[in-house]
Amino acid sequence: MQPVSQHGTANLELGLWLYLYSQGYGGVMKWMLNNCPAGENASQNSYGIYDDAGQPKVIARALQ
Repeated sequence: MQPVSQHGTANLELGLWLYLYSQGYGGVMKWMLNNCPAGENASQNSYGIYDDAGQPKVIARALQ
């Protein structure tokens, strides 16, 4: 399986946030603000809005 690009994940995540707002929800909560490169689950270590160096990913800019 190929990893999904940052642009692809940003599109999916932003779509979810916009859908929830359109349904009257007051907000959405992301469970991981920063990547966790030393975490136990390799596939989840990069789920953050900010990368390993603390730089914003595409989704961080999209959510502004």
